[in-house]
Amino acid sequence: MARTKFKGAPQLSRIFDEIDVGLVSGFLATRAVPDVFPSLRTGEPANSTMIQSEIENLTPDDLKAVELQALRVTKMAEERADLLHLRLADSPSFDCYDELADLPGPLARAVWSFSEKTDLFIATERAIYVRGHRENKRHHQGFELVAPHSLMVNEIQNALFAQELSLRLQLRDGCQVEAIEIPAGENIDREIMVTVTMAGARASHRTFEANQTTDYVHFRPASDLILVYRPDMGRIEICGRQWNDRRLAAETFARTVLGEDLSARPLIPRNYDLSVFRGDLRLDVPVALQDRILKAEVTEVRVALGNYDQKITLTVSPGHDIETLRRSVFGRLGSARGRGFVCNVELYLTMSGQSRQTKALRFRIDNHNSSTLQGETDPELRALGFRFLEEIGVVKPTRIPSKQEEKELLPVLLTLLDHPADTVSEPELEQMGIDPTVLTDLEYLHRREFVDTMVIDDDDLGPVDADVLPELAEGIAVASIVDGTVDRYVGLAEVSRWSINRDYIAETVRQCFDPLELSGPEVALNANLTDLGLTRLADRNVRIRFAYALSDASDIDRVDGVLRLRAESAEGLVLVPGERPLDYLGSNCVVSVVDILDADSGKIDPKRLAACFLAAERGMRAGARVKFDKKSDALAQLVIPGRPVWTIKGQKKVLIVERLHQAYVTGEGIVATDELQEYAGVLQLGPTFGPEWATRIKGTYIHSPGRKTWALAVSPHH
Repeated sequence: MARTKFKGAPQLSRIFDEIDVGLVSGFLATRAVPDVFPSLRTGEPANSTMIQSEIENLTPDDLKAVELQALRVTKMAEERADLLHLRLADSPSFDCYDELADLPGPLARAVWSFSEKTDLFIATERAIYVRGHRENKRHHQGFELVAPHSLMVNEIQNALFAQELSLRLQLRDGCQVEAIEIPAGENIDREIMVTVTMAGARASHRTFEANQTTDYVHFRPASDLILVYRPDMGRIEICGRQWNDRRLAAETFARTVLGEDLSARPLIPRNYDLSVFRGDLRLDVPVALQDRILKAEVTEVRVALGNYDQKITLTVSPGHDIETLRRSVFGRLGSARGRGFVCNVELYLTMSGQSRQTKALRFRIDNHNSSTLQGETDPELRALGFRFLEEIGVVKPTRIPSKQEEKELLPVLLTLLDHPADTVSEPELEQMGIDPTVLTDLEYLHRREFVDTMVIDDDDLGPVDADVLPELAEGIAVASIVDGTVDRYVGLAEVSRWSINRDYIAETVRQCFDPLELSGPEVALNANLTDLGLTRLADRNVRIRFAYALSDASDIDRVDGVLRLRAESAEGLVLVPGERPLDYLGSNCVVSVVDILDADSGKIDPKRLAACFLAAERGMRAGARVKFDKKSDALAQLVIPGRPVWTIKGQKKVLIVERLHQAYVTGEGIVATDELQEYAGVLQLGPTFGPEWATRIKGTYIHSPGRKTWALAVSPHH
């Protein structure tokens, strides 16, 4: 039987082919799917032929909207998502495990849940969202309490927590709180998931895939916070776009729900680094602990091959050599499916006790940035276990920087915040004159990682990709071209990378804005742009935005587009950490934080900022000269007095405006159409500029003063 294939809708095609027509009609009749299927409103039994015909006749926009919901469903049918789906169905909040499990397969379960148990479907999406951000360390924070606190869902006072959190986050319209229980699963304890939904614009959140790519799946409120508490471990995890929101929400939950006195015992953020076990699984007891710990062993290791869905687990009894087993199974973590990475280990520590007795401490550490050691009920054993992990470099509690440290580190933090990549190499940090250990201790950088491949010059082959395996104990890395054969040794510095914790860095940098006395809550406008609120400059209110990491033209384009669409952008100002990418974004003048810092206080000088703002503003208002500022072959800005600054993106567009500006400066005034087309290498002006030609550009920046001629739309006295 031929498979149905709706053009432009592969996920909808899969659902239509693989699922019973009754479930398909239920999916299409939900409120989330556009009401564009007349046959479903008749009350008659579902007819697959009729539904297929209606799908084939949908407009492109309607088909795209239906396909987006179908994508949500097929994502839920993936193996790990399906296991989480079933686990949540067993929760007292839903209690439909048997009904869900009886359905024929993951896709049928996803379709049924989408239409019949919407709350379950959304809760599973949220749990998947947390998992993805946890595994990829994006927009995710983990905190550990001093000791575990037992908690049941019905003990959470949602209204009280929402009220307290609204006050801490300055939420004018408040928030809603919803708590559900996630039952225990294989190798994972019971969890409580709390969703905080705030009022605000809706935005497409990214979901992280197992192979660390990203995708857009579902529209959810832009300012959602999802908190997961593990009662058996005393661990709070939280996902959200703003680092400060995550921190405040975790602190408020600990105080309001768990009764944890944070003023006396603050939350402890810990980062676990499993790369320590990548080179060798044999452990030595640190000298400082040899009087307390007699032996340390790895008794289990789980290694993912290529992605999280392909894992190998090796287990031995205490006293057996797991490293020998590991090497005999797949060598030094090499694999035809890709280089493996450790995602779970179990440690077994033999401790000295009283009267020559020994004690054993066994615990796990996983790539969810957590450890079962936190749930150890003996406080002495728990403390000794964490000290051991700190000594061998697996975990280090985050240290809060002093004000003096923040001031001294500010130039480095500004550079990191504007770094074009999400990771930074050791040579780059050396150029900044900073020890990476200092930044990792303060959590400005996440744990060190190592590149899997590097380019080396081979005598016979020339430049070639080589696999890299770090040997941490020796402080070197092995580079091999074929079958793990050692080609050469390189220093760890050459293959080391650290992840930049931009959210936390941005939060620290924003403290230097305190002299501006900004009013109003912070609002994230997109990934690179935050609205900080209003301040008084030159005797009037000016809106301040903060943008960073704008080295890529597409990032500049998105920020510029957001600002052009906001009505108040003409009275705004954009701060950037370092070098200004443009003089204006939207109609907002751009000012570098470096240029307005006071050296003594490490804070912004409001007088310098006001001077920069007024100088830039004079360049935008009537009486100023026309200015064409070419930043690169594909990026430029045109300032015409009395009009919004025009940011031109694209090489051919820049050439067109460049030629018209030349004509304006030399006094030619006009340029013939054929000459302009030849200069820029285009066939027509309108199609080159796209839809904005008619709505924004023609008549405002470029006009036609005569037949087949063009010029800048500038008054003669300018």
